[in-house]
Amino acid sequence: MIVCADWSKRATRREVYAASPSERRVWRVTPPPDGWNLERVIRAAQRLRGGRRRPPLIGFDAPIGVPRSFIDAASARSFRGWLNRRCGMDRFEPFLTLDEWSACRPFFAVPKGVGSRTAFEARMQAGGVEPLRKIEEVVQGKPAFVTSGIPGAVGCSVIDLWRDIPRHRRDIALWPFDGSLCALRRCREPVVAEIYPRAAYGLAIGTQPPSKRPRITVAKNRAEMRATFLSLLASPDRWVRRQGIQLCDLDEACRSGDAFDALVAAAALLRCVLERTPLSDPRYEDAVAEGGITRVGKRLPRPPRAVVSPRDVVSGSLLRRCAPGAWPSSSPARGSSSRSHSLVALDQSRNTVRLGDAL
Repeated sequence: MIVCADWSKRATRREVYAASPSERRVWRVTPPPDGWNLERVIRAAQRLRGGRRRPPLIGFDAPIGVPRSFIDAASARSFRGWLNRRCGMDRFEPFLTLDEWSACRPFFAVPKGVGSRTAFEARMQAGGVEPLRKIEEVVQGKPAFVTSGIPGAVGCSVIDLWRDIPRHRRDIALWPFDGSLCALRRCREPVVAEIYPRAAYGLAIGTQPPSKRPRITVAKNRAEMRATFLSLLASPDRWVRRQGIQLCDLDEACRSGDAFDALVAAAALLRCVLERTPLSDPRYEDAVAEGGITRVGKRLPRPPRAVVSPRDVVSGSLLRRCAPGAWPSSSPARGSSSRSHSLVALDQSRNTVRLGDAL
């Protein structure tokens, strides 16, 4: 059983999708009235597990780990140990000024102004701490310690998750700090891991072998782009149809970028399980400090990337054909050519290729 949670700052905006290899189904898990927290996700995963022998894999779209240099600066032995000691409320309150930052209280809000983030990162480096983990450099992720002030800041989501992990340390196994995914399959507790939906787009929709699937960038904040992607995912020539996978609650994923990310991540991990593709790369796992991200490593190619953005849509009929409620679409709309339901992809040199060619 696979459970993927898109972990927004606000609990009521968080979305959870589940995927079952045995049922060959991906679906939305109905959220509690006041939103998700770690305890509720654990309970939901255990309920979905039923009588299955293997523990569920729960993926959170939030960093679970810190740069190795931070552990050294904090005089800690491991991320697990540091987290168990630093779960108090005051330890995670963000700072607003450079002079206040320290490894004891590492979170900060980037103030307005050109160069503010660079100044904070320089302050971290002066204290012997690199802003990014190695895996974040690979996926071009955001620093875990930034709570606000830059697009895509994840710090508030991180704080909420990190405060809860020590409280449930007896209820979960934390990958990779408690062992490899292979070893943790034999434990009874749910396995909590980090996911990165942006790295899952290409895994979910690509037609090439796993080692050659391109990394896809999707303008997920546009409903028409989400609909386009989901229509492609459910089309007859994709693995979803060939494997007999039932994609449920697609309308919700089209309406919400958070639900979209949770669904695509769950579908990508399900595909890995069905195709017997490893869920992790040991070269990008650090059981002491940095953790890891499921299904990310050098085997995922970097640019050129296929880019799905508003300007890439070349036919209005495609958007109508991909409207919520019409799943899946297996043929072009009347009056449209085979070229009219493709997208444009931009490679590193800005030369255009077709998304269908890239995928």
